[in-house]
Amino acid sequence: MTMLTRSQTEWDIIALTECWLPCTHYIPALDGYTHFQTMNNKSQNEGVVVYYKNTFSISIVEPSITDCNCLSITVNKDTVVLVMYRPPGYRNINNFVLSLDLYIQTLSNFANIILIGDLNIDISDNNSDSNSLCYLNLLASHGMLPAYTIPTHGKTCLDHVFLKTRRLASCYVVETAITDHEAVILIMELSKAITNSRKTIKRINYDKIDVDISNLNFSDIFSATEVNVAVSLFTSKLKKIILDNTQTVKTSNRKRLNKPWITIGLLRCMRNRDNLHRKAKGNPENQVIAETYKRYRNFCNALLKKVKNEYEKTEIESAAKLNNKKLWNAIQNVTRTSKSKNESMKLIDYRNPVSSTNDINRFFASIGKNLAEKCNPIVENYSSPLPPLKYHTQSLVLLPSDPEEIESIILNLKNDCAVGRDGISTAFIKRYRHILIPPITFICNL
Repeated sequence: MTMLTRSQTEWDIIALTECWLPCTHYIPALDGYTHFQTMNNKSQNEGVVVYYKNTFSISIVEPSITDCNCLSITVNKDTVVLVMYRPPGYRNINNFVLSLDLYIQTLSNFANIILIGDLNIDISDNNSDSNSLCYLNLLASHGMLPAYTIPTHGKTCLDHVFLKTRRLASCYVVETAITDHEAVILIMELSKAITNSRKTIKRINYDKIDVDISNLNFSDIFSATEVNVAVSLFTSKLKKIILDNTQTVKTSNRKRLNKPWITIGLLRCMRNRDNLHRKAKGNPENQVIAETYKRYRNFCNALLKKVKNEYEKTEIESAAKLNNKKLWNAIQNVTRTSKSKNESMKLIDYRNPVSSTNDINRFFASIGKNLAEKCNPIVENYSSPLPPLKYHTQSLVLLPSDPEEIESIILNLKNDCAVGRDGISTAFIKRYRHILIPPITFICNL
């Protein structure tokens, strides 16, 4: 009750597992809720109890699943929720997996299937539970995937949420002191499905911008005496040109290019290949269709490989003309050898937040020491003292920026970074740098 009150949320369904129903003679009532409980409880700690809002229209049955307590809740005729508890005493899960498989097969008419509960099978990353793989493969064969794999009981993930849905869903593991298991919260839309709506993109007509930007007058910027005023005038001029020559269009998934080296022609080629594959799969006895598919598949795959290699070759050659950093970035992208970011999953393995915080502080506090230990010490024996410095160490000068410096900075900007609040992309600045460098240089020196 304390946790429900502190959440300040009227939950539609509240599921409790391992309720010790054989030893419980009274189930407390919750205002505004109706409860339902399992009746087939064998050991003393078994039992599942579900509370649901009185205004919520659902139907509940207790299916017979071997070695498990289960309540099946049907919501809106297209969603079924399985609340389950499997006691840890059943070491062999073969009977349970077989029984669960047979029951899920009867739920094929439901668009949304949710499995939630304490299954006492560890599905955390790098787990040592021998039953985990068989259990995960079974649910995956029915299109059900885990919503999380983070620990819910010590360092193990025993409390599961598996989903098969196209609806928006969010799942949270909430730390609680009520039991030795963490609480799990699932929030999912019941009425609105995710649709493959067309993606809206903005297309800029650079042919018109070429004409408009060449006629821009920057005299008001060069006459400005305040840097903020000059920047405001500069960005407003560019934003107006971009806005006037930008058109919002919708593209379907069929025409969306996910790779920079894919063209519309290649996309059409892949569609034809996939259509032939479906036709060959539907007519396994037709050797003509099968041979046609194989030849077209080999042609399409060879063409894709050739175009990709040419694109990557061009990327490396272009990067080599800039600097070594760009070159090595291009090589890493082509060879797929870029260093992956370190995962911070081990930070959640700590039961004590203080230990996690201390580990973070220890890591950052020892960075300098670790770097110093990796460096080879250089010992120089100087027979004579160093000559005195001829520099003015008490003075500082900032030389004005010149167009060459501004152009060098612009060319080193990334092309694939997101635009800022002004909506001006780096690709736009690079394209028209010969026009924009003079006002930018003036602003930098203002």
